[in-house]
Amino acid sequence: MGIPKEILETPRPKNTIVVAYGKNRDRYAVRERIGCHYKNGRRLPITGKTVGHIIDGKYVPKNSNTAQSETKNYIDVKDWANVILCVNSTEFLLKDLLHFYNVNDAIRMYCLSILRVCYPGAEDGELNDLYSECFLSELYPNIDMSKNALSVFLNNLGRAYSKICKFMQLRVDRVEKDHHVIVAGSVKTDTSELNPFSEFSRKYEEDDSKKLSILYAYDLEQEEPICCQCFPEDEIDTAAYENFIIQNAIKKAIFVDDECFLLSTVQQNTKNKEFYYVNCIDYKNIDKYDIINFTEQLPGNKNISCKKIKIKNKYLYAFKYDSGLQSEGLRWLSRDNYNEDKGKQSFGIEVFESNLDTDISIIYNILNTQCAMEVLMRYYNQTPDFNTRKTHDYYSVIGSEFCNFLSTIITYKLLSLFKSTKLLRSCTYNEIMKILQRSKKVKIDKQGWKPIKLAPSQEKILEKLNLLSQFMQYTLTSWSAHHRLCSMIVNSRLAS
Repeated sequence: MGIPKEILETPRPKNTIVVAYGKNRDRYAVRERIGCHYKNGRRLPITGKTVGHIIDGKYVPKNSNTAQSETKNYIDVKDWANVILCVNSTEFLLKDLLHFYNVNDAIRMYCLSILRVCYPGAEDGELNDLYSECFLSELYPNIDMSKNALSVFLNNLGRAYSKICKFMQLRVDRVEKDHHVIVAGSVKTDTSELNPFSEFSRKYEEDDSKKLSILYAYDLEQEEPICCQCFPEDEIDTAAYENFIIQNAIKKAIFVDDECFLLSTVQQNTKNKEFYYVNCIDYKNIDKYDIINFTEQLPGNKNISCKKIKIKNKYLYAFKYDSGLQSEGLRWLSRDNYNEDKGKQSFGIEVFESNLDTDISIIYNILNTQCAMEVLMRYYNQTPDFNTRKTHDYYSVIGSEFCNFLSTIITYKLLSLFKSTKLLRSCTYNEIMKILQRSKKVKIDKQGWKPIKLAPSQEKILEKLNLLSQFMQYTLTSWSAHHRLCSMIVNSRLAS
C-alpha cells in the first residue's frame, strides 16, 4: 500500500521525503534526503534523521513541542537572598583563593562553600540541583557540581596540600599584632574505613565511634577563624600542636585545651616563647586554692563573680556563676550522701590555670568564644555522607574539610552581620537562614528577575540586611567581565 497522494502533496521542507511507518503503515514521518544511490537502474534516495511528522494533513516539526525540554533545562524560580547575602559578605574570600588557584577552581570551591552554608546537611549528590535552583548559577554559571565532578575535584584539592597551607599562612599573616590568636581543637564523626583519620580511638572505644580531630586558630577580637588542620583523633598531643604551629607559621598564640600538654616542648622546638596556655583545673583540686571568697564582679556581667590569683609563675582565673550555683546545688542535694557545708563551697565555680598575665575579662572572653567556635567547627560535617573510595580517601577528606573551613568563615561573617543588625535578639541563626531561603525570584519574559512577595515580618528582615534595596541584576555579560577580571588578576600575579 502506497502513501496517499494528499500526504505527499502536504507542504514540507525541501530535500525531505515522506516515510510510512506503524503497524498499519498509517503514520507518516518526514525525513531528510541526504543523498541518493542507484539500484537496478533506479535512482533511490538516502534518508537521514527524522525532522517532523505529518499529522492531520499538516506538517509538524519534530522540535515544535519543546515544553518537556524547557521544563527540564530551565529554572525560572530561584533562591536568591541567602546566596546574595553570602556573596556580598565574603567577596574577599574569592580574591584570597585567586592568589593560589586558577579562576575555575577558586570559583568552584567558593560556590561549594556557599552551598554548604545555605543548605546545611546537603549531600554531594544534591548540590548540583541546589546550585541550579539558586542564584549561584546566575552569578557563576556553568559550574559542574555533579557528585562525580566534586569527587574528583575534592580529591585533587587535597592532593595540592601546599596551596591550602599557603592560603592558611596568608590569613595568619594578616592578623593584627595586638590581637589574640587562640588555638583549640574539636572532633567530628568519621565512619569511613578508607582513610587514616577514621582509625578507632582509645578515648572513644567504649561507644564504638570513630572521630576526626581538627586543630584550629581564630582571632579573638575579630571573632573569625584563621586556619585549621586535620588529624586522627588519637594524635591531638604535643606533636600535633607543634606541627600545626610550624605549618601555619603561627608566632604568637594562646592554647585552650581540656587536657594539659607540654607547652615547654612546643616552645623549645619552635624556638618561640610567646606561647601561652589556659587549662581548666579539675573540680577536685579547687579546694587547694583560696578562691572561695569572691570580691569582684566580671565587668559587664553582674551575675558572674571573678578572682585572679598569682601562684609562683602561674595565674589562676576563677569564675563563679549564679546559674551554676543553683543547678549544681540541686544536683548535689539530690544525692544520697553529701556534705552540705563542703559542697556549697564549690557550687558554680570554674577555675582556669594559665601562664598569661592579663585582664580577667580577656580570659573570660577567650573561654566564652572558644565554646561557640568549637560548636561551629563541628557544624559542617560532610564526611559521613561519603561511602565510596574516591570520595572518602585521605586526600578527599582534606579537600572537603578545607571547603568546610571556608563555610565556617562565611558563617562567622553572617553571624557578625546578624549581630550588628540586632536580628539575633528575635530570631536564631537557623531561623534567619530559613527565611532567606524562602526568598525567591522569578523570571517572567523580558522583565528580568522579580522577587516573590513575602510576609511583612520576613520582608523587614530582608530590609535590615539591605537586600531589597541593593539587589544587583547579574547577567551573563557581567559574568564574562568578572571572569576576565579574575583571569587578569591571576595572570598578573603569575607574571610577578
